[in-house]
Amino acid sequence: AIDVEIAVAQHDAADGGWCPGLRRRHSFAVGRPSRRQIFGRIRDDWRDAATVAVHEVDVVVAGAIRLEQNPLAVGRDAGPGVGRGVVRQPAQLAAFGIHGVDVGVALPFRAKDDLLAVRRPDRNAVRRHILFASDRDGDLDIYRMAFTPPVTPALYPNHEIARRVWQAVERFLEVYPPSDIYPGYADEAGGPSAANARANVEAACHDFPDLPELFGEGAHRRACYEWVAGYLGLYHATSAWRDPTKANDEFAEHAVWAQHYLDVQLDHLATFVYGPADSPSGESHRDTLAAIWQNPLRAVNTSIFADLLYKQGLLTTEQQARVEELLSGITRAWYAEFWETGEHPNPGTPFTTQSAPETEAFSLEGHQVVSEKPWTFHWDADKGNTNAEEVSWMGAGITLATRILGDRMSDAGQIYDAARHYVDYAVSYNRPDPIHGGTIRTLNAESSGGAYGQREYWIENHASDMPSIPYAGWTWGFIHTGLLASDLGEQRPWTELAPNDEQWDVLLRSAGESMRAADGTFLIDFTPGHGIGFNLDNFPAWTMPCGQGEAGKQYVRYDGRAGGPELYISEIGHPAGLDLLLAGWPVRRSAHHRGDESSYGVWEGRLDRILDEYATTPPNPHWAVCKTAPYVSSNAGYHWGRMLAVYMQAYLGASGYEVDAWTAN
Repeated sequence: AIDVEIAVAQHDAADGGWCPGLRRRHSFAVGRPSRRQIFGRIRDDWRDAATVAVHEVDVVVAGAIRLEQNPLAVGRDAGPGVGRGVVRQPAQLAAFGIHGVDVGVALPFRAKDDLLAVRRPDRNAVRRHILFASDRDGDLDIYRMAFTPPVTPALYPNHEIARRVWQAVERFLEVYPPSDIYPGYADEAGGPSAANARANVEAACHDFPDLPELFGEGAHRRACYEWVAGYLGLYHATSAWRDPTKANDEFAEHAVWAQHYLDVQLDHLATFVYGPADSPSGESHRDTLAAIWQNPLRAVNTSIFADLLYKQGLLTTEQQARVEELLSGITRAWYAEFWETGEHPNPGTPFTTQSAPETEAFSLEGHQVVSEKPWTFHWDADKGNTNAEEVSWMGAGITLATRILGDRMSDAGQIYDAARHYVDYAVSYNRPDPIHGGTIRTLNAESSGGAYGQREYWIENHASDMPSIPYAGWTWGFIHTGLLASDLGEQRPWTELAPNDEQWDVLLRSAGESMRAADGTFLIDFTPGHGIGFNLDNFPAWTMPCGQGEAGKQYVRYDGRAGGPELYISEIGHPAGLDLLLAGWPVRRSAHHRGDESSYGVWEGRLDRILDEYATTPPNPHWAVCKTAPYVSSNAGYHWGRMLAVYMQAYLGASGYEVDAWTAN
């Protein structure tokens, strides 16, 4: 007999998947002896289960189930049967009763495990799985069981997720009130005003690193001002947008704050769009790397923030004209500098942008917006320098901007299509590019080397031969913002993003594999009360002490000096939970659209655990005291705004927010 526990509620899986919890033991015969009772951990994604260690396996569930061998090896045949002495015919059942409920246990064997062979899974064949094991004369045999659990129906919009995200926002604001971070939010400051908005941004960015050798003199510090104004404004605009009454003092306060922050953001954005002769302030960064590389990212922030105000009638005529003018400059400059090269950014191939005067582009008001300096990029998906995130933010920003501009820019349609192609190819693994020719790969292809081995499909950035979970999160986050401007509506992925199961599998693996070490260790720490950091105790070659930057490493050990438990954070001081929050909604939305209930359920479990944690223990902007990245400060004002912006993106996605074309003034 095999003694197992019957599960009907939930579990504590390392990867955040969920299933019914433990209730009672039951013993049933399957044609072989067992010396002792053993337990295991339920898993609900076979990419995860395929690498689980034997000691993690502990549960079986009640219900109509099928049992078969789990070979643990991904992508190869499962073997000839289910184990010695076990019934081998799929049609033969060992029936047993649990308090009057008959449960069939089928024992099929397959020549190929269609769910562990993750390259070509049949996702409609089996909807959920678990593992259990039997100890027979010291020989531990691993099995899996397939069943259909009570998965929450896929919903769009999902107001329950939106509610829980906002609950986490409220807890973040309660634990880290803005008045403790920014001078303009202090009671004595007097409330929303242009001066207070500028004071808050100044407090967050005055000590931001500049890095003139890389980005150009003054450009990177100026970027902080534009970013933080956008982060804080996005929070206020979203807070106003979710207020159904639009008639109370709280709504009015959020609306005024948002309008002031938009003015601040546009002032700083103009320095990156215009040349020296056209910039209103006389300061120009148009010809710097900071502009040509990151202006589409600025279009993401500006488009969503301004659109929220537009939808509520809070965008003034002057502000609308400024937004449209600056977005037109960013979109046309990108199209001339990147798209019209006739090449697609591809790791392993140098990419040089076009520049003026050889090519030119003009904003709606007639200002020349193309950089006068060409830039050459060298990306390497295998050695810590993928372009996945950059291509995704370029595609997303230009998609959003051209969606807003609509008919007021005659070439908006063709630029929109070009930008969408960038979103489509941001996550690629030897994917043929019918427009530019050749194949595109933005994911790691190495399976050996490095300190601990490697996994294919990792997103690697800023450090070689290790997964970059933060950049996997942001890549998916930018794919999500692109889908906010989907011409299909309702954030629906267009066909070209995942035209077949193979490309959908690549997209899933970019997120899933990037959260695993080569030995299968799940790299997210879901320990309650610990803020959802990275699980890196066994990977010291990837980590650094608090504040001590070391070449070739990406993760930092926060040592508790700013309060709270110790945990591993990213190089900029942020936890894994925020990265998964960025990825979680767009993966679920895309899985829902494709009918992939298995992947939907996996990410449902992960989001559940993140939101449970952040409802009580939010991420701490003061963790940045341990940051090691030279390109950000440890100023809590910058990190408070950036963390809050992640919440806003998740909230807007779950709420069903989408961007449409604006009407003319």
